[in-house]
Amino acid sequence: MSDIEVKFYEDEPQAFNVSIGIIVTAIFLLVVDVFSYFLFVSMLSQVKDDKLKIVKTHRLDDLNQEYEFQLDDLRWIDKAEGVVKVPIDVGIQYVIKRYN
Repeated sequence: MSDIEVKFYEDEPQAFNVSIGIIVTAIFLLVVDVFSYFLFVSMLSQVKDDKLKIVKTHRLDDLNQEYEFQLDDLRWIDKAEGVVKVPIDVGIQYVIKRYN
């Protein structure tokens, strides 16, 4: 046949270098996963903020302000039955004064 001699690489693979390569790769993948998670969460919160800005209108602000005003309003609900709408602060002060 032929006089070609095949020479093989006879050194053993260095397990330490392979182990270091695997550890470095695992750490790199972990860092990429953590970074992508926080990137996703920040993008999601930005989308929520954008949607909230669209939903929040001038009319909604007026309704919220009117609602807050009505919470502090003292008025009759049913004068015939003697039912009164009392703000919480006024009711608390009344109870404290009555039982002291």
